Amino acid sequence: MAVAALFYGQARASPEDIGKLSSYLDIDQATLESQLSGFPDRGKSVEMPPKEPLIYRLYEIVQNYGYAYKAVLNEKFGDGIMSAVSFSTKVEKETDKDGNDWAVITLRGKWFVSKHATGHGHRLMLGIGYHSLDSRPSRSVVVHTEGLGQF
Repeated sequence: MAVAALFYGQARASPEDIGKLSSYLDIDQATLESQLSGFPDRGKSVEMPPKEPLIYRLYEIVQNYGYAYKAVLNEKFGDGIMSAVSFSTKVEKETDKDGNDWAVITLRGKWFVSKHATGHGHRLMLGIGYHSLDSRPSRSVVVHTEGLGQF
């Protein structure tokens, strides 16, 4: 995933990355350096909403479950955000007992507590009840998304 992000201009390659890629892909290091060492242009690779079917499904997951993710993450970690910079992801394939293939996407981002969180009195409304939230120090968040195999 990280290497693909480099080639799509969504991540910045370190000099070490460029050296390793040059050796592995047998591509001139100066050529790779000129193409991969600039600043990433994150978030501008696709028009919104995306037209490519798989990318649209990923976008749709955030549309449909974004507020649910936010509510659960805030409940577990306190008021804050999950980083998309201090971040890693992986894609795995699972096959169920009936032979159906399932995509398993793991998103792992560092949690940053909101500067406005005091640790007391934060409340999150989930359905009918209220749940108190504690302000907690930074920690990693892992979100698994399954089932992209059928659309």
